Formats: sequence, structure tokens, C-alpha cells
Amino acid sequence: MISLSNAEDKELILFYKMSKQHHIGTALNEKSFKQFQDEFDDEALVYMCVKQDEQLAGYLLLSLEKEGKLHLKRIVIDQEHLGIRLSVLQKVEAYAKKLNKNYMWLDVYTDNKRAIKLYEKAEYRYYDRGIENGREVCFFEKDI
Repeated sequence: MISLSNAEDKELILFYKMSKQHHIGTALNEKSFKQFQDEFDDEALVYMCVKQDEQLAGYLLLSLEKEGKLHLKRIVIDQEHLGIRLSVLQKVEAYAKKLNKNYMWLDVYTDNKRAIKLYEKAEYRYYDRGIENGREVCFFEKDI
């Protein structure tokens, strides 16, 4: 069973370590632990634990925006749990609905083909390209 819950600050070190796993590669920009702490303290952002059968399987970073929007800023799934990624997206969408959010968007580096395939499978629509941190990104959206 997949579940989401609000993260506690003591879990940040686990998220930090998870972000450095080999399978992540260049999918994420490297962040210092201090940056994780700063994001955790930012009231506009929400860190969430992803659990499979009560075991930590990953984490999310969400931005709860105005006008019914939710920005999926980061999704990291542990190497041992990669098969749950689609289920996690579905859980995030259900969570967004509970918060009266009806639109989700995200960006992904264009070289992250595995993630792009996942978002397309989950029926996210490509809507734009841009540059972030000197790298090309694709923007995806979904009405939920």
C-alpha cells in the first residue's frame, strides 16, 4: 500500500541521502543539506514522505499555489521502490483534490527520459520548454 504523509524535520537527512542515490544521476540539481532545511522551513513548500507498506520509499516536494494549482517540484523514489512511481503520482493527485487543487504542473530536464515517459503515461500534457540552471526543461500539466 502506498501512502503520503507530511514530513518531519528529522526525515530531511533521509531525503538528502536518498537524493544522492546512483539511480538519480543528473535528474536533480544537487542541493546541500542546508538547502533542504531552508525548503522545509519555507511555508510555501511542503515535504511529504512516500511510504510503501509503512517503509519509507521516497519523498515529494510540493508548492501549494493559488488559484487551485499545485506544483510538483520534486519526486524522488528510492532505488528499491521504483515500480511505485505511477501510483505515487495518483496519490499526489488525490491529495491535491483534497486541498481543492484542480491543476498540477511540473518541470523535468529533457534528458530525464524515464521521468518524461512516466508523466506521459500518467496523462500529463507537455506545454512548454525552458531553461533552468543552464539546462533545458520540459513543462507538463494536468487538470485533476
